[in-house]
Amino acid sequence: MCTAVHDALEDIEIAFRQLEFTIKLLSFCELGHIDPSAFDTDHLVMLEKENLHFPSGHFSTADNIVRAASDRPPFAQPGFM
Repeated sequence: MCTAVHDALEDIEIAFRQLEFTIKLLSFCELGHIDPSAFDTDHLVMLEKENLHFPSGHFSTADNIVRAASDRPPFAQPGFM
């Protein structure tokens, strides 16, 4: 199989896994299975050249988490690709 076709199929598989994860996350949140106090903590991602810091306070309620989880990912929006 051509490398370009293989890469495209792999990208599609990844996109469907991300969509599946998003849908499952939303369902999990809507059922109240995420504790906002445990979820909304400071988070530091240490990268090779710099770090990303996500402070607490953006997802402090169940409604905030459900609202964020329900935002459609870019690949699920019309016109993507």
